[in-house]
Amino acid sequence: MKAKPDNNTDGTKTGKGRDANGKFVKGNSVGKPFKKGDPRINSKGRPKVFDDLRKLSQQIANEIATKHGAPIIINGHKVTVAEAIVRKLAMSNDPRFLLRFIEIAYGKVPDKLEVSDPNGKSLKTNVVFAPEELYETFRILRKANIGESLETEKPNSETE
Repeated sequence: MKAKPDNNTDGTKTGKGRDANGKFVKGNSVGKPFKKGDPRINSKGRPKVFDDLRKLSQQIANEIATKHGAPIIINGHKVTVAEAIVRKLAMSNDPRFLLRFIEIAYGKVPDKLEVSDPNGKSLKTNVVFAPEELYETFRILRKANIGESLETEKPNSETE
């Protein structure tokens, strides 16, 4: 495989502003270096949280909602953007929006069901199959190539 003209045989870059090891040499003229006070410098790095975005969103949410340039008025008061959004959720025909409205108003709807006795202990569940149901279950599993080692003979009702 031939080495590219910009690469050394060991894969390191060569070319303008680089030494034989592919490292940039001190004082190279490639690119435009930052000057002190340059507004492009991000001295604090990428923000870890979106506090500024949250603050802006809250400011917008507290603004007066308008329609065609005029403020929206309901029951004699000017509606905020947040109130308009919540009212739109509440009046939606989409169950996802209605669920979101309920969660905003009353808290998250539980997504798991816990069943326990009056003392708080978990209940045990026993599933009982009739012999015919068990045979049918094994037949379905065998057809799906699950449970090849399972007993699939139809039970003899005379011996039971």
